[in-house]
Amino acid sequence: MRKFLFCFPLFLSSFCVQAQNELDEQLSQIDTSSITSGILYERVSPFANLYNFNQSKKFNTASYSYLSQALSELYRASNKKSLISLEQLEQRLSHDEKDLVDLVILNTPFQILNYNEASPEKGGLLFNEATKTYTAISNKPSFYTLQATLVAPTKKAIKGQVARFRFKPELYIENGDNRIKNMQIDFGQGLLTTVINNYVLRATTINVYYSGASERIYNASITYKDGSQVITRGKIYFKQTANEGMSRLSPSCVIADTKTKNVPIIFAEEEYQGYNSDDPRIIPQAEYRVFYGDNQNASNLKLEKPLIILDGFDPGDKRRIQDCDCEDDLDCASDNITNGVFDAEEHKSIEEFQGYLEGSIKRNLLKQLRIQNYDVIVVNHPTYTTTNLDTGQDVEIDGGAYYIESNAMVLVALIKKVNQELVDNGVTDPIEAIVGPSMGGQISRYALSYMEKKFEETGDPEWKHNVKLWISVDSPHLGANIPLGVQSLVYRLGEELDNEDAKRFYDDELGSPAAKQQLIELFRDPINSSTTNQDNLNGRVAAQGYPSDDGSLFYRTYYNNLESNGLSGSHGYPQNLRKIAVVNGSLSGNKIVATPEGNVFDSYANSGQDVLSLDAFSRICIPLIVGSYCFDVRLARLGTQFMPNYANGHQEISFYKKGGDDWKRFYSNNINSRGNMDNVPGGF
Repeated sequence: MRKFLFCFPLFLSSFCVQAQNELDEQLSQIDTSSITSGILYERVSPFANLYNFNQSKKFNTASYSYLSQALSELYRASNKKSLISLEQLEQRLSHDEKDLVDLVILNTPFQILNYNEASPEKGGLLFNEATKTYTAISNKPSFYTLQATLVAPTKKAIKGQVARFRFKPELYIENGDNRIKNMQIDFGQGLLTTVINNYVLRATTINVYYSGASERIYNASITYKDGSQVITRGKIYFKQTANEGMSRLSPSCVIADTKTKNVPIIFAEEEYQGYNSDDPRIIPQAEYRVFYGDNQNASNLKLEKPLIILDGFDPGDKRRIQDCDCEDDLDCASDNITNGVFDAEEHKSIEEFQGYLEGSIKRNLLKQLRIQNYDVIVVNHPTYTTTNLDTGQDVEIDGGAYYIESNAMVLVALIKKVNQELVDNGVTDPIEAIVGPSMGGQISRYALSYMEKKFEETGDPEWKHNVKLWISVDSPHLGANIPLGVQSLVYRLGEELDNEDAKRFYDDELGSPAAKQQLIELFRDPINSSTTNQDNLNGRVAAQGYPSDDGSLFYRTYYNNLESNGLSGSHGYPQNLRKIAVVNGSLSGNKIVATPEGNVFDSYANSGQDVLSLDAFSRICIPLIVGSYCFDVRLARLGTQFMPNYANGHQEISFYKKGGDDWKRFYSNNINSRGNMDNVPGGF
């Protein structure tokens, strides 16, 4: 399943690893009275790199994501005694008004270790590897004090006729003596508004008139109690709009292309509930767009030669049907900007994924099909809000990563609808093809087989799918693979080192129903802090011809559902049509590969081979009375390795270093007699 995942931001350029309680123990012989803020930054993993925030114009701009990481770190670096937690922050926010954003003012000193790893004698602390403790160097400070000040939005994007910025006392979070005496803010229009005057916050809402759609930068000029000054910035994406919710109905590119039709919602005819007892019982839904053939009359569009293309695994609906869909959507547009404005090159749409080369000429399958008079129906599985039929409450469903069977039920409804339109249009030809790339191959396999089974059971012609050709492209019919070491490292970055992005990635993407359904080797519910849970490994089911059912509960349930779906003896594959599978990788089993640089290797990977090994540093400069004192801080020492070969024993798959020589390592064995899944072509 190629490109099953995409990269996630880890802020690795600002990574450090030392645990909260361990560091306090290591400092047991040090006078810590100078930690006046209560915050010792090295108690946590400083992904936010507050060492250097506001030290240059290139790194002084806070977003909501940056605020979340920075506040989380400072709160935990105080042993949860100063400031507030992210949960407490969330309780103070209002997310209801789409044109309003609350601004957080965060101001606190914090202390850092004066430990120079490269030249310990130049610092103020020495580390004893034998005793795992720090000792002080006479007449040198053990700690330095830095100041963290952010004026950050609590949303990543807003829209409306006007942008409304609100300051309120409960979001003014201050600690320590060096308080903000005065603060003026300029929202990018050259007008200064006083927000803090002589230490007093002016609780106010400021209306700012922006036009168009772009990232907006505001500047906060701050004077502290000690007379020092700083300019810190914040950013938010704003879109001027008067028509709420119209983008899904009439995207700008649909208006421009007169031979398209947009259908923002199509409902399944059957309800669906997932594998867990607390999963909502819902009516699944999706959206699609019809790109009619070039022979069509724009004033009388009708299906005549339909061909359906599905989207694949897409958690968070990051990949829209066309670039215009992303540009018209606030959240998507704000995630794909260059120089402050939406950049279509940054967003990879379903339409763009139809691109290919014919020799040296760039072609697009969607365009070529329209030239040949196909009516191309492109299906997207968006994030949507629906009703839990059991409770009556609203629930949000991430369609691009939800249960495969749920999305298949929507495709069944679409096939029925298309067939009825063909009848109404007097067309006797079948649906030309259904193309299912990646997870789309699983969705279409399940839907087509389901319809064949229902037709055999009922004899009702509405269940005849009437499809001529099914094309499966890089679809994991026996399971998908993501190296287990990568999964375990993401887990540890989030759960043990509290990186907020890694937490979201592990929970929402690796932990999504569709990912858990398909992953042969799934990192979930580790046995302890160093050993993976092998109950989630070696995904396979007896119905596929293996000796037993193995792997995670989600894997076993899904692939058994898939195998038993459809006509008897079909193994869940549709029968009453022509079938084509397209696969990336070697059909001969040849492992010889060449890199773009021309280096040739005779295997994909070896047992325990390094995948990632990272050792990074950052430069920190402390201003002194005369000049400054600069030293390097180790920000990252971590890595991942491929799984061992089958029955090769308990081997390391990921690692990172905490304090001193305290390595944290994760181990796994390989119980998969098929070999090392990390080596499978298409693994990411």
